[in-house]
Amino acid sequence: MTTEEFRQTMLDIMDRIDAFCTENGIRYSLDGGSLLGAVRHKGFIPWDDDMDVIMPRADYDRFWRLFNETHTDYKAVNFQVDPDFPHTFTRVMDTRTLAMDHNRVNKFGIFVDIYAVDGQPDDPAVFDDYVRTYIRLKNRFRKSAPLWHCTDSPFVALKTLLRHPFYPSREKTAADLEALYRRWPMGATAHAGHIMGGSEWDTHMPAGIFEEYIRLPFEGRQYCCVKDYDTFLKSLYGDYMQLPPVEERKPYHSIACYRLEP
Repeated sequence: MTTEEFRQTMLDIMDRIDAFCTENGIRYSLDGGSLLGAVRHKGFIPWDDDMDVIMPRADYDRFWRLFNETHTDYKAVNFQVDPDFPHTFTRVMDTRTLAMDHNRVNKFGIFVDIYAVDGQPDDPAVFDDYVRTYIRLKNRFRKSAPLWHCTDSPFVALKTLLRHPFYPSREKTAADLEALYRRWPMGATAHAGHIMGGSEWDTHMPAGIFEEYIRLPFEGRQYCCVKDYDTFLKSLYGDYMQLPPVEERKPYHSIACYRLEP
């Protein structure tokens, strides 16, 4: 697929997410580079290659439990839906496509990633311990994933198969992660954030950010975004309206995308 076709497929997925959330009263916001793209470019950052969404925990749980009941070509996948899934978040995929990364892991279609927003400890020292604990559990969870089920790379298959016995069960790690996420419920602390998203240290934000939402233009559409996107984006990127150096303007992922035969 061309870049234009790949992006159009992501937009189609995002349209379904937006419609489903609107119909079911589920709060969401564009996240990270997708939110930055909406604010700075009114669409994709020119060199971006993914879309990310965040939802308060209660909305996130409702979303992944209900979404698959009304969709067939699009599927919400996480560990609870698919025990082989290697990530700690939810991914909505177009099941008619294939997105293959540099490790040739090819179980997944073109996707939009969804992260849960949770309350976070207010004390900086406790927050530091919270992030370190999450990173340790996340790495343990990913490294125990049975990736030999979803790769056509013999090297990746052999490596993951050999290391698998040395990690605790994924069920135990998943339970530890869930307990960590829910230790500080939304509304119980002055801070909240989406630690699943990979910018763990930068998502410690005032909890009020996740209470109000507006719609911003994105590639001729309008998607929900946190109303105080300025505070949000400054936390992630600092002076977010300043373009990065030319050498840094490159895709984060290395993904080849294909449309499957019917």
